[in-house]
Amino acid sequence: MLIAEKINGLLKDWGIDVIHFPKFLEALTHKSYIHENSDFQGASYQRLEFLGDSVLGLFVTTELYLRHPTLPEGELSKLKSFIVREETLAQMARAIGLNEMMLVGKGEQNDLVDNDSIMADGLEALLGAVYVSQGVERARVVWESWITKLDGDLFSLQNLVEFDAKSKLQEFCLKAWKSLPVYEAQEFKNKFRVTLIIQDKALLSREDVSKKKAALVLAQSCLKHQLHLTV
Repeated sequence: MLIAEKINGLLKDWGIDVIHFPKFLEALTHKSYIHENSDFQGASYQRLEFLGDSVLGLFVTTELYLRHPTLPEGELSKLKSFIVREETLAQMARAIGLNEMMLVGKGEQNDLVDNDSIMADGLEALLGAVYVSQGVERARVVWESWITKLDGDLFSLQNLVEFDAKSKLQEFCLKAWKSLPVYEAQEFKNKFRVTLIIQDKALLSREDVSKKKAALVLAQSCLKHQLHLTV
C-alpha cells in the first residue's frame, strides 16, 4: 500500500475529510526527505511538531490535574515527563503505524522504525495537524485513541516510580559514597552502548539508539535487582 493510501486510511478512521490530506502529509514529512527531493513542493513537519507539542502538553497536564487531585506539582511534573518523553510517544507512533507512512531521506529509511526521535516528532506533528484542521475536541479524541494502543494505564502513579529510577539511584549514590553514578556511552553503527558505572565498577550495559532511554533502563534494572547494594 502506498504512503498516500495509508494516510488517507488514517483520515477515514478519524472521520477527517481527505481535503485535509496536504496538512497531514506535511505532518509526516521529515526535513531529510525535502533535502533529497528538490521537486517536492510541501514543507517538513517542524512547524506542526511545534504546535502539536503544546497541544499534547495541554491534554496531558489537564488529565493529570484531574486524575491526581492531591499529587504535588513536582510529582505531577515528573509524571508528565514520563508521558511526553520520546520513548513513550515513539511507542504510540509505531502502534498506529507511523513508521510505514513517514517520508524520510535514504539515510533514515533503514533505521526509521528504531528512531525514537523521528517517531515522537512525527506523532506530535500529526496531533498538530488534527488540531489545526479539526479543532481541539477532535484532537483530544484522537489523542485518547492513541493512549488505548499502549498496554497499561499511562497516567498510573506506578509509572512515576519506574521513571524516577535515575533520580533514586543518584540519591542513593550521593548518600552512600558522595559520588554520582556514571552512564558511559560509546557510539557505533548508529546506536549507543551505554554502561552504568558506580564506584568505578561497571554493573550493566545496554545498546539503544537513544542514550537517555538506555540510561533509564539501566537505572531501573539496577534498582530492581539491587545491584547498587553489591558495589
